[in-house]
Order: sequence, then structure tokens, then C-alpha cells
Amino acid sequence: MRLKLQLRITLYFTGLVFITCLLFSIAMFSVIHTIEDKLFRNYVENFSIWAINLIEYSPAGSFQNWPAGIKIYTDKTLNKPTFLKDMPPGFWEVELPERDFFVLVKAHAQSMYFITFDQTDFETREIRILFSLMLSVLTLTLLAYWTARRISASAIAPVIALANDVKNDQLISVENNFYADDEVGFLALAFAEKLTEQQEFLNRERLFTGDISHELRTPLMVMQSAVDVMSLARDRLNDQELAALARLQRALNDSAEMVAAFLQLSRAMDGFSAEQANCEINKMVEQCLDEQLRNSARPNVKIEYIQLAVLQVQANPALVAVVINNLIKNAFAYTLEGAISVVVDKQSLRITSSGDALPADISAHIFERFVKATDSSGAGIGLSIVKRICEYHHWLVTYQCHVGGHEFTITWPSDSSH
Repeated sequence: MRLKLQLRITLYFTGLVFITCLLFSIAMFSVIHTIEDKLFRNYVENFSIWAINLIEYSPAGSFQNWPAGIKIYTDKTLNKPTFLKDMPPGFWEVELPERDFFVLVKAHAQSMYFITFDQTDFETREIRILFSLMLSVLTLTLLAYWTARRISASAIAPVIALANDVKNDQLISVENNFYADDEVGFLALAFAEKLTEQQEFLNRERLFTGDISHELRTPLMVMQSAVDVMSLARDRLNDQELAALARLQRALNDSAEMVAAFLQLSRAMDGFSAEQANCEINKMVEQCLDEQLRNSARPNVKIEYIQLAVLQVQANPALVAVVINNLIKNAFAYTLEGAISVVVDKQSLRITSSGDALPADISAHIFERFVKATDSSGAGIGLSIVKRICEYHHWLVTYQCHVGGHEFTITWPSDSSH
């Protein structure tokens, strides 16, 4: 899961401070340890020269009380510590369970001298320094996290405000920029310009749809009148002319239905609520199936209508009819053999039909305008209208394409179906 911008800024800043402080602490501890080790070795070397000369030129036993923590042994000393046995010349560090020693083994005048320095307190101080440095790193890291939270919250506040304005359609106009004159302000202006262009385009499209739908009603009424007049003389028409008249009547009905749907959508988008009624999906599906069976002979297709429940939807009847008719007509139009199955349950309508699988580039955009199969004779706008109507009513329409069949499903929300 991608982290929020503020948290990412906070973590980046905190991580940078932590790594910087950690590297600085390691470097500081290393420098301190190196300098102290070098100074201590120089001190031990100088002390050994002075102590060995003092021992050789002084009466035996005159100097037995050395500074605290320092003891000197020779190869002739009988009770020297066991860890000094067979130790070659040089500087050595010895760690025992309870004490730590720094040992200088030095040969002088045919004698071997063992000078031990108890550095337990020194090691304890080093551990305390290391602990203090780590505690400082932790403290600075926590302080950096708190500071980063405060700074990042203030820094991205304009971005959050811009996101909320875009989400709530309250974006500033191009002429009235309330944001700062910086990158966020430029982004706000770019959003405002783009959204203004889109809104103007949508308004033009809505007005055009409403106007053209209204204008189409007059020629449709004229054609319907002509068909009605021709129907009065049905007894004088032959079978071929009667079939043509029936096709013309179906085309007029489809066109009138489509125009009515466009007008309803246009009015709804202009703020007028579409006429609502209690629509019984089962009955509307049955009527559409009967009409298709009368008009489209499919002897090689098995038609199956399964009603698992009575589904009633509160919506505009004309728009519901457009959705159902489009999907069922598509199933009949492109299924020449196989089966068509229509299933109604308590919350959805599922239409399954036999047929070859569509290419992936077509099935992925099946609800877009002018997208259609290569063998389709339609314009490719029927399913896009279905999608627009479903989106307007907050219905869910899905399509699944698999080997041997197609499946369209409309799911109504629980508050609109019963």
C-alpha cells in the first residue's frame, strides 16, 4: 500500500537525520577511540622507559609502589599473572571476565619486562560514551520525526486543500486564484483551466443532445403518422410489404424510445429529476423477450428465462426499458446458434449468450462509444448508452467474455431494488 505524501516526507526526513546522526556518532567515536589509543600507547612507551631505568639503577625493592592500576613484572618474577606467560614483546590488550588490561612487553638489557595497565575504568568510560552517542541519535531522530510532521503538515496543507476542492467541485476559477503564487498555485490554475474546458464541453454536449432529441421528435411523429396511414390499408398489402411495414414500425419504436431516453438524461443532467416509478423488471424482461421472439426467428437458439425472484426497481421506466432492450436485443442480434439465458434474482439481471470470444482490446472497452466487433452492423453506441444510464442511476453494469459466451450483469443497489 502506498503511503500518504505527508508520511513519506516525514519518513524521508527522519531517515536522513537518523543516518546522518548515526554516521556522525560512529565517526566521532572512532576518532575519540583512535586518539585515546594513540595517546595511551605514547604514554605507556614513555612510562616504560622511565620505569625500567628507575628499576635498573635503583636498589632492589626501592620502587614497588607504582601509580594506581600499573604493575611491573620481569621474567624473573615468580608470582606474575598467568596471562603474561609466553607473551611476546609488543602492545597487547587482555580481556578477563572481571578486568581488562593493556600490556606492554619489552626486552631490555637481557631482561623481559611486563608492564600492565588496568584499563577497566577506561573501557567503562568508552561504553558510556558510546551509549550517550546512541541515546543522542535516538533523541535527535525522534525530534526530527516530530519536526518533520509539523513542517510537512504545513507544507502540504495547500495540496490537501487543492485535492479537497477538486473532489468537491469547488476549484477556484482562473481569474480568482486563492492559492499562493508557487507550484501549488500553478497546479490549481492548470486544474481550473482543464476542468473549465471539460465542463464547457459537457454543457455543449448536453445541450446538443437535448436539442437534437427534441428536434427528432417531429420527424418521428410524421413518420409514425405515415406508418399509421399505411397500416389502415394492411389488407391490400402483400406479405413482403407487410414485413417491410413491420420493420419500419419496429425502427420507429426503437428511435422514439431512444429519443425519449436522451431527453430524460438531458433533463436530469440539467437538474430536473427524471420521472420515477415502480418498475417490475420481470415483466419488462418478459415483454422484451416476447417482442424479440416475434421479430427475430432463432430456430437454432435455445431461449431460457429464469426468475429466481420478483425484482422491482424505483427508477424512470423509459430509461430502464432502454437498458433492458439494448442488452436483450444485442443477445438476439449476435447469437445465431447456441443459447440465450436471462436470469432475474432479487437484486440483479444477468443476460448470457453463446458466441465467439471478443478480442481483448474490444472487450476491455466494450462500453465506450463506437467500440464494436468487426462483424457488427450497429453503430457501437447502444452499450455506451446503457453504461451512461447505469452510471447516472448508480447501477453497476459489468461484462464478462469467456470462451463460448458473453455475460452482461446489471446489479441494483439495495436501496433502489426490492
